[in-house]
Order: sequence, then C-alpha cells, then structure tokens
Amino acid sequence: MNTQSASIPFLPEGDYEFIFEDLELVFPKGQLANITLLWNNGTDITAIADKYERDPLEIFLALIHLASKKKLKKAFNNPSTLLVPGKEQLKRGARK
Repeated sequence: MNTQSASIPFLPEGDYEFIFEDLELVFPKGQLANITLLWNNGTDITAIADKYERDPLEIFLALIHLASKKKLKKAFNNPSTLLVPGKEQLKRGARK
C-alpha cells in the first residue's frame, strides 16, 4: 500500500501499527549538519545521542536519512557503531 501523499492517509480497516511513534523524528537543520560532521569525523552513534540528549535510534534514523542524501563519508561497516537493544555498543574486535 502506498501511503505517500500530501495529506495524512486514511488506512483501510485492518490491523496496522504506527512505528517509531515514541521517537522524535524532527531535527533542526543545524543539528543534522552537526550530526553529519560528527559522524564523518568518527563519532559513534551513542556519543552523538548523548551530546544531543536523543535516543540512539533517532540518531541512527537521521544517519540513514543523511546517507540517502549522500551527505555521509563514513560507512556503517564498523562493528563499534552497531546498535544492540539493551546493550552498550559492541567493542571493536569483540564480535566473532
């Protein structure tokens, strides 16, 4: 189902779940620019989240948005940036 439109969609009857409704997904443009700079300079997701007092998942989703806009220079291939629910970030080399 395509719900992309200029207005709020009315979903047909059925069992649907709104996702990420407990997150704040609006970012000031300056904050996104700073997140880009921090990420490109090697700052990890939890450190960025701590700096802005945001949920790490909000930062992760912001980074996906920024990657789609081709603004990121650093890839998501470093295991130390992996988010694990309920856990601290994985330490480099701790994954087997």
